[in-house]
Amino acid sequence: MKYRGSVLPFLLSLFGGAAVAAVTLSGSAGCSGTIPVSARPELAPPTPAEAQSFARGSNAFGVDLYKNVATEEGNLAFSPASLSMALAMTWGGAKGETADEMKRVLHFEGSAEEVAGAAGRLASQLEDPARPVTFQIANQLFGEASIKLEQPFLERTRDAFGAPLVQVDFLGNFAEARVDINEWAAAKTHRKIQNLIPEGGLNADTRLVLVNALYFFGDWEVPFEKEGTYDAPFRTGAGEVKSTPMMHSPDNGSYSFVAKDGVKLLSIPYKGRAMSMLFLLPDAIDGLPALENSLSLEKLDGLVGALEKDKRVVVSLPKFEIDPQNSLSLDKVLSRMGMPTAFDERKADFTAIFNPPAVEDRLHIEKVFHKAFLKLDEKGTEAAAASAVVMAKATAAAQNDCEFTADHPFLFVLRDESTGLAVFMGRVSDPTVK
Repeated sequence: MKYRGSVLPFLLSLFGGAAVAAVTLSGSAGCSGTIPVSARPELAPPTPAEAQSFARGSNAFGVDLYKNVATEEGNLAFSPASLSMALAMTWGGAKGETADEMKRVLHFEGSAEEVAGAAGRLASQLEDPARPVTFQIANQLFGEASIKLEQPFLERTRDAFGAPLVQVDFLGNFAEARVDINEWAAAKTHRKIQNLIPEGGLNADTRLVLVNALYFFGDWEVPFEKEGTYDAPFRTGAGEVKSTPMMHSPDNGSYSFVAKDGVKLLSIPYKGRAMSMLFLLPDAIDGLPALENSLSLEKLDGLVGALEKDKRVVVSLPKFEIDPQNSLSLDKVLSRMGMPTAFDERKADFTAIFNPPAVEDRLHIEKVFHKAFLKLDEKGTEAAAASAVVMAKATAAAQNDCEFTADHPFLFVLRDESTGLAVFMGRVSDPTVK
C-alpha cells in the first residue's frame, strides 16, 4: 500500500496564521461497539519544565522536518506545534518498536502520559484569553463507527488534548466523511484551511483520523505605517528581481537584533510581547541554501540567546502571504526520518488504540496531512510582524542604526516567548507568490 500525506504552509490572516495536521490510520473491520466520551476537564498550567520540555522537543522535530521538506524551491511554511500535537496523540496509542521510533523522531521526553499532559496544559496556556493575541487550538478524533477503540486511549486524548471522538462511516461512505473532516478543519481555522484531506485521501480501509487545528492572529506591538510601504526590488530564490510592496520601520520601533556568523536575526514582538516573529536573513543574497543546510536547534537557540534587546533597527520587510493550493506529503518524509514501522501494515503496533482479535486487522498510519496559511502585513500577523517606517528626517539619525533589509530570501519562526515553542516556521523565497 502506498503512503501519501501532506504538508501545507501555514499562518493565518492579518498577521496571523492557521495550520491543520491530520493523521489517518487504516486497518480492517474489527469488534463493533461505541465508547462514550465526556467533556474535557479544566487543565492546570504546565510547570516551566513541562512546557519547555515539550517545546524543545517540538522545535527539534521542526528543524529536522524543515531540512527534509525544504528540498523543493519556493515559499514554505508549516507548524511544528500542530504536527507535534497530532502525532503525540497518535504516539500515545503506539507500543514496542513503533512507539520507540516515533519517540526518537519526535524528540519526546517522558512517557506518553507525561507528554500528553504537558502538551495539553501548554495548549491551554497558549489559549489564555488574557493574552492580547488570538490563539485557538482544537483536536478531534474521527473514528469508524463499527469498531471499539481502547478506553484508556480515548480518556487520555480527551483529558489532555480535549479531543472528543466523533463516529463516522468510513466503511460505507468515506467520501462524505472526508467532507465532514475538511469542514471541521475549515471552521476551526476561521476558513483559512480548506480541503485539508484531498480527494482520494481516505478510503474504505480508513479507521481513525486524528486532527489538530491551530489558529493564531496577532497585531504587532508597533505596527508598520501603511504610508511607509512602497514597491522595492526583491531578488528571489530563483535569481529573478521582482518588485514587491516593502514595509519600513516606524520611528518609534525598537527590536531585538543580532548580526552573527553571516546571518542577521530580527525579532518583532506582537502586542503584549508574549509572542514574536523571528526573521533570519543571510548576509549573502544567495545565502539561504547554506543557511538551511547549517540549520540546527543549537544554532537557532544560539542566535536567539545572542539577541540584543531594544535596538534601534532600520527595517525593510516585504509583505507576504503563504497560501498553497495543495498539500505536501509527510508520511514518506516521516518514514525516512526514522519511524518506518508506524507506516508498515504488517509491523505497526497501535494496539493501545484498537486491539482487534485478528492481527491482520490492526491499525497502521497510512497518511499524514498538514496544511498551513500565513499572512504578514503592516498591522500584524497571524504570524506576527513588526515594522518600521523610515521617515524622511531619519537619515541623519540613522547613521548609527542597525539595518535589516529583507530584499532576498529569508527564514521566519513564529514563537512563544516564555517557552520558546516554534508555532510556525518556514521561508520566503518570493513574496510576490502565495
